[in-house]
Amino acid sequence: MTNANLNYTFFRRLWRLFKLLFQKFNSRAAIIFYILFILSLLLQLVIYAAGLVPSRYFEVLGAKDSSGFKDLAIYSIALIVLNAVMKSMLQYVSRVLYLTWRKRLCTKIHSHYFVDMNFYKINVLDTSLDNIDQRITQDVDRFTREWSLLISKLVVTPFTIVYYSYQCFASTSWIGPVSIYIYFIVGTIINRLIMAPIVKLHVEQEVLEGNFRYQHLKVRTQCESMAFYHAGQTEHYKSETRLNQVLKKQMSLFNWSFWLSSSVNIFDYVGGILSYLVIAIPIFAGNYDHLAPEELSSLISRNAFVCIYLIYSFSQLIDMSSTIGDIAAHTHRLGQLLELIDCQTSEDSNDEQSTFDNFAFSDDPSDANLSSFHLKEFDKKSDNTEKSVDSQDNPHQEENKLFIKVENVTCSTPGHMSMLIKDLTFSISTGQNILITGGTGSGKTSLLRIIAGIWPAELGVVQKLVNFGPRGVMFLPQKAILTDGTLLDQMIYPRRTPYPEFSFKDNYDRINNIIEEVGLHELVDNNGGVSGKVELNWSDKLSVGEIQRLSFARLFYHHPNVAILDEATSGLSKATADQMFALCEQKQITCLTVAHGENLRKHHKKELHLHGNGEWTLKSLL
Repeated sequence: MTNANLNYTFFRRLWRLFKLLFQKFNSRAAIIFYILFILSLLLQLVIYAAGLVPSRYFEVLGAKDSSGFKDLAIYSIALIVLNAVMKSMLQYVSRVLYLTWRKRLCTKIHSHYFVDMNFYKINVLDTSLDNIDQRITQDVDRFTREWSLLISKLVVTPFTIVYYSYQCFASTSWIGPVSIYIYFIVGTIINRLIMAPIVKLHVEQEVLEGNFRYQHLKVRTQCESMAFYHAGQTEHYKSETRLNQVLKKQMSLFNWSFWLSSSVNIFDYVGGILSYLVIAIPIFAGNYDHLAPEELSSLISRNAFVCIYLIYSFSQLIDMSSTIGDIAAHTHRLGQLLELIDCQTSEDSNDEQSTFDNFAFSDDPSDANLSSFHLKEFDKKSDNTEKSVDSQDNPHQEENKLFIKVENVTCSTPGHMSMLIKDLTFSISTGQNILITGGTGSGKTSLLRIIAGIWPAELGVVQKLVNFGPRGVMFLPQKAILTDGTLLDQMIYPRRTPYPEFSFKDNYDRINNIIEEVGLHELVDNNGGVSGKVELNWSDKLSVGEIQRLSFARLFYHHPNVAILDEATSGLSKATADQMFALCEQKQITCLTVAHGENLRKHHKKELHLHGNGEWTLKSLL
């Protein structure tokens, strides 16, 4: 991903986000930040006072001052309690700041996201960004949470560095501060070099995490359609593929993080030794030879604390580098989202008729900036190939061959509140198309679920005399499922690959012929061919009618013996619906159809009408 680094773009986006977080100097977030800053400074004073306590213990114990020891013990206990309370207060205020920031940033994004159909444009019309929902939910949460924990340290650390640098200079002259400064600069350069690829890996990981989450969201929202397709194996494969992509990227991130963590830890521990190396210089130079042993011990303890805390302050900045990697990734993702919303808003403001209709898709392929792909007319040889392939797909069916037999099936509504079907018996055989009709809630889809085996029948049995799935019995659910990938992936679903017994050319020719038959040749043109453009969300690209025609194209590709159609032509015109059923008859596909209205009766030989109270009638339409 471009600009996923600690560069000018990062700081520009970070500055914009901070302006949104604070908004005004007297805003709620600003006031909470002031409180956090003051508490952090006061805590540093308490820490400084507590840090000098050990040196005073050396002094009173060395002098055997019992009275001074008692006073010092009370004083140190009071400092410990005060330190603990102030740290808890600081943590509490930090959490309140996190909630305030999260609400502020989410509210601000929502206020632009849901205006002028921006939510539609950036999810459907402009697909330059991945996983918009993840950016608004997870990235906002992590960005504000991490900054609420980091900002108090980042703001207070410069003050502590200045103060402890002065104290270190007073004890060790220029050698102490200069040594520590060089130590910090070297550590910063090394960590900066290691951190550069980590930021990019964080951004890429967030993209893959979003794709993995979307895959499971798709399974959750389309589980019934997948069950009708018996597509568990394919969806399992897709989910595992997404998971492996996430884990592979995480492994790369962990590999780089190992070196960053090693560098940070080395500098942390070396800092503890460096303090004594710095203090040793004036001691061995004889600068403190005039002090008594207990006074020298007290001085060493006091100076060690000053140097160690100065090194600790620098170490905190180095430690922040690992957190900055996470923050940078979230900063870029949120910055990209805000910039895209700005772009859409700017386009609207420049458009005198800024309406939703202005964003309709153009009929001109050049306007859509899509790759051109021209379907060629197939010659006689291609026509013969199609016929040959169809005959191999679905050999001549035996007359009156029985495919499915339903015997004395009874089912009720969920919870057994009312009877839907009672003692239903019928069969599906070669060429005997059956139309299932009935009012809403009469049990039409419930019957299909029972036939598919995803709902159990209360009573009765369903004998399946042919395999379920492609080339046997295939369902076209009411909610047509569109998988991700190319147009080829749509056609072969729920398979992952085309049928191996056909050559690439045969599969390619068949698919193009079928798409031409169902009237979707423009879809091929606009997507760079059947295996050209990869889409993740086809349902947002196609109309209901196109989705249903694409479902029939998929049906014709798999060429089953029986097609079970649940309102599969509800979005089609009468002429187009007639064309689809004529193609089914031409390809010798027997249909069991759930539909409303009179239009489809002429394509069926029997009608099964469900009354919704357990009653049903089966009559001939000949």
